[in-house]
Amino acid sequence: MRIRLRIQWYPTLIYSLKKQLFEEALARKADEKPKIEGTIDENTASDLLELIPDEDRREALRPSVPDVEDGPPRDVYRDKGPILLLVGPPGVGKTSIARSLAESLGRKFHRISLGGVRDEAEIRGHRRTYVGALPGLLVQGLRKVKVANPLILLDELDKVGASSFHGDPSAALLETLDPAQNWGFHDHYLGGDVTVDLSQVLFIATANSLDTISPPLLDRCEVIECSGYVTDEKMAIAKRFLLPKQIKENGLNEDLVKVDDGAVLKVITEYTREVSCDVELQERLADGQSGVRTLERELGKLCRSKAVEYSKSRMDESKAYSPCISADDVPRILGLARFDQDWREESYRPGVVT
Repeated sequence: MRIRLRIQWYPTLIYSLKKQLFEEALARKADEKPKIEGTIDENTASDLLELIPDEDRREALRPSVPDVEDGPPRDVYRDKGPILLLVGPPGVGKTSIARSLAESLGRKFHRISLGGVRDEAEIRGHRRTYVGALPGLLVQGLRKVKVANPLILLDELDKVGASSFHGDPSAALLETLDPAQNWGFHDHYLGGDVTVDLSQVLFIATANSLDTISPPLLDRCEVIECSGYVTDEKMAIAKRFLLPKQIKENGLNEDLVKVDDGAVLKVITEYTREVSCDVELQERLADGQSGVRTLERELGKLCRSKAVEYSKSRMDESKAYSPCISADDVPRILGLARFDQDWREESYRPGVVT
């Protein structure tokens, strides 16, 4: 929980402080005016020009052309912070952290799902010579939020398609996630002369594994590991958020459903289980889950069973309705336990490694 709070508050404070310092420096620069101690009349100026040789005079009177710099405009604040990459198992709240960051920063939130993206044109857009051409996902997102500095979530970055004859989508993301280059992003639909400034956008990416992300793309990100929840954390999340949500979604209230702590603990320990975030995840995804999604589904089953009992009691007054759900009622509703608890042996046996 401390890591999640640090992720939410640290970028907010740093962004506000850096933006305030930038605006103060810009205001001081605007207040500074060139000091002119005296003036020269036209007759004196013409006499002084006659003393200058003709070649130097033409050079002095020639209008100066401002130098064109290949860089972003300097009158707009840009946060050149690292791209955050939240890595963790499914269901631990990576997307929720990104939404909380958008709310704390006061920015609009837009989510782009990169799972299954295998064409480079989906990132950079299609050329308008093709039938059914569309801008890229980034330009579409900016057009949807209608601001230049939103928070864009690049969801499932590790599931971007590999290089093929359609192009390499991960290579197209290199320019997007580079703070030194994304101020002049080129979209094929807009043409080569029109650039899109992405330097004010705050990008946050999520992934389940780092194995399938290309090294150049991973080098542009700051990896933050989001581990799964322990039993005490799951208990607190279930009592404060999941259970009230499921009670409301099933058309009940807190007086009609009362789940004690023993029942919630039994659901956590015997019907959900943590798994790691690697190849084992793909093999055991059907058996155990690491986040709270499975816990929410199991709690929803408990609430739906009570909703059925309450409906039957209203139709048949002879059937009494009990809103309480104890640990003994869980196997009757959810079936047999899926996982057995591993207890530590009290005595040591030779040949057994603990």
